Amino acid sequence: MTKYLLIALFAVAAVLGGLVLKSNRDALLREVDQANTQVAQLERRAQQATQALQARDELDKQRFQEMSDAKNQIDTLRDQLAVGTKRVLVRASCPAAVPAATSTTSMDDGAEPALTAHARQDYLRLREQIVTTEAQLAGLQDYIRQVVQGVK
Repeated sequence: MTKYLLIALFAVAAVLGGLVLKSNRDALLREVDQANTQVAQLERRAQQATQALQARDELDKQRFQEMSDAKNQIDTLRDQLAVGTKRVLVRASCPAAVPAATSTTSMDDGAEPALTAHARQDYLRLREQIVTTEAQLAGLQDYIRQVVQGVK
């Protein structure tokens, strides 16, 4: 009878050991599933971040090219103004309160209104700043529309 009792105890111990091993295996399988889920989420986030960076880089390249082209046009205009092949149109008029000359009349006032060299450089500098600001603003707007709002 002790022989059967020992066999029964070993059988019960084996069953209990098997149940413990099965519960440990199930817990480990759950942990592996959770880890795989986290890995998949991290990979998806990394892919989204990579796409966002690529979109940002493309926007930067496009806006930088547009800004460079605009600055080149302004430099070309500056050169043409210096040479005299182009002119800046100035819409000006004489104020009505100019006293009439009582003595000899001269033709000094007959010339077209024109900018001084300093004012012409200010005009070109302002134009360049406007182009830069518009390009930066458009780039930021595109970045927000395409990258920030597109990532969600």
